[in-house]
Amino acid sequence: MSEFSESYHLKSSNPEEAVAILRAASRKGFVFPPENGWVTFLAAEGNFEPDDRIIQANTGHLLHYVFAEDHGWSFTFFDQEKVVLRYSCEWDDEVRFDDSECPEQAFRKFIANFGVGPADEVWSRLHPADIDEAIEVEVAILLAEALGLGHYEWIAYRYMVKDFSKSPENFPGLLEVS
Repeated sequence: MSEFSESYHLKSSNPEEAVAILRAASRKGFVFPPENGWVTFLAAEGNFEPDDRIIQANTGHLLHYVFAEDHGWSFTFFDQEKVVLRYSCEWDDEVRFDDSECPEQAFRKFIANFGVGPADEVWSRLHPADIDEAIEVEVAILLAEALGLGHYEWIAYRYMVKDFSKSPENFPGLLEVS
C-alpha cells in the first residue's frame, strides 16, 4: 500500500491556534501537541490541495504538506492567506516539477527562519533528473526533517479517524475537533 499523507503545520507552540483555524473553517480534524515549534493538524475533506477555508482562517505561518509516495509530493507555505512558497513534483512515466513559486533565496530564507536543519541538501534535490531519483531520494522527507516537523509520515485525516478510534491511548495529547 502506498502512503498518501496530507497535513497542515502551523508555526506555533499553542495547539489551540490550530483548533481555532479548524473551527473557523468549519472543518473536523485532529491537532497534535507542538513539536519543534510546529503544531501539526489534520483536516477532514482534504483533497491534496490547500483548503481555501483553512487558508482564509489562518492568521500565522502555515505549511500544507502532501506526500503521495508513488506519485509525487508538494508543499505550500502561507503567511496568513498569502502564498510565500509553493512547490510540487509529480511522476508517473516521467518526472515533472513546478518550482515557479519557489525561488532559491526565498526557499533558503524559509528553512533558515522556520527550520532546524540546513537547506543545501533539500534545495539540491528539488530538481530530480528522472523518476528514479525522484523516488529514491524522498525529498519530501528531507524537507520535513529540515523543518523539524514531528508528524508527517502516514498521516492524513482519514488514517487518523481509524487509528484514533481504535487506540486513542497511542496518541497522548491529540485533540479531536468536531
